[in-house]
Amino acid sequence: MRTSDWNKIKEKQSDLHEELEAEDLVHHLYEKHVFTEDDKERIMHETTRKDKARKLLDILQTKELQEDDVYAVFLSQLRRTQPHLADMLKPPGTARRHKAAATESSKGRQVDHIRNLDIDQLCEFLAPLLKKNNITDDVLTQIKVQKITGRVFLNLEKKDMKELFPELTFGERMIIILERDEYIQCGKQQTESHGDVTEEHSLPEENMQEGLTPKQVHKKYKKGKILETADTSWQHDRPNPPLYRTCWFR
Repeated sequence: MRTSDWNKIKEKQSDLHEELEAEDLVHHLYEKHVFTEDDKERIMHETTRKDKARKLLDILQTKELQEDDVYAVFLSQLRRTQPHLADMLKPPGTARRHKAAATESSKGRQVDHIRNLDIDQLCEFLAPLLKKNNITDDVLTQIKVQKITGRVFLNLEKKDMKELFPELTFGERMIIILERDEYIQCGKQQTESHGDVTEEHSLPEENMQEGLTPKQVHKKYKKGKILETADTSWQHDRPNPPLYRTCWFR
């Protein structure tokens, strides 16, 4: 039994130990091939009703079925014998349904994102995908000429791609379709550019101006080039060496 399903039983385990009629339930689970003959004997060998219930649940935890969900079978058979106990337990597949719903919601957001793109935004969306796959950016020119928006792009099929981009190979046209579909299915997000990012590091000794100590120089860098040098002798009381700024572009 899956851990997630067993946890549903554990939440009500004390109630099940007190109320479960194992003698009735064990026969139904045997008929459904959840329990073996040996399992039946081990359960029925217990002396008290509570011990039988405890043994039934202990054995149930170890069971797996190839074609059916053990917890779902257990719950359906429990509903036949003691429906009030079945109502007390969470239904099977709750977590899986929530996960599926979340996945569908994510897909919906991705579809909406593409659908709402205008022509220029669609070109911006496709540019890094084309570059990554070494596909000519003439595709973007054709998109602008044919006035293809995100809504149209979502509905392009193989035959449409062949008519729209005859200069591309079959493989290149398929890559564009696959990238689109994977973005929707997997919720891939385009990396957004955030402009300049400034990082601070200790000033390398080889970049210091001649005759100045680390406490006297503050250099600002952009793409590794010195923009300006400032006297920072006022920092002489600070215990740490001065810093330079490096601007990296993403």
